[in-house]
Amino acid sequence: MAKKKKCPECPAGEKWAVPYADFLSLLLALFIALYAISAVNTAKVEALKTEIIKIFDFPDSKGVKESSKNSKSEKQFDGPGIAMQNSDNTIEQQNTNNERYKVSLDQAENQVAIDLPTGVKFDDKSAEIYNPDMINFIKIISMIINKMPESVSVEIRGFANDYDNKLDDYKLGSDRAYNVLKMLISNGIDPKRLRYSSFGDSVKIKNSDLKLAKIYFRVDIKDKKAQMSVLDIISEVK
Repeated sequence: MAKKKKCPECPAGEKWAVPYADFLSLLLALFIALYAISAVNTAKVEALKTEIIKIFDFPDSKGVKESSKNSKSEKQFDGPGIAMQNSDNTIEQQNTNNERYKVSLDQAENQVAIDLPTGVKFDDKSAEIYNPDMINFIKIISMIINKMPESVSVEIRGFANDYDNKLDDYKLGSDRAYNVLKMLISNGIDPKRLRYSSFGDSVKIKNSDLKLAKIYFRVDIKDKKAQMSVLDIISEVK
């Protein structure tokens, strides 16, 4: 009998394709959100929430690394039992990520607030922005803001729950928001459109079921009666 020819392996994708795809997803989400908030009603808000969840239903960087490890294991062990086990692990990891990165949407009178998930992290008791993922994501947000009307203002809200002393949390939250503001300016955002504030630990994180404590900041983009949050960066305290 003739031997079956193995399918040639596809070459790895270009590195630029991943951040470019993230940018396109954010841009698409922005256009959908702008359409929904143009005339806020229940039907449009529900449609917006559904589309946002579809767009941002992706694993974090840890999940990608673990999936990569699983794929390597499949190459080393061709047995059906091993492949089935790796597949189950991948599905379980994906379900965990979906729970962790749920999109939240809040509706109030004449305004819509959207929180989008990311896997970007601050270090404990730190306001430094050095993580490449964080820098790249803020750069993408800057590009989106620059394409919006000049009437749109941007508020960076800083949060922290690292210290027992609430004053220290307010200071840390302020430093984080200020550092984000500086990065937005360095990426070409007009300083007149920006402002920042600190809430310390006065606003509790919604994902209270997560095992690790949370510290985060968010950027609110406001245009007259409409409010849209396009960035919600979460940090985990070990």
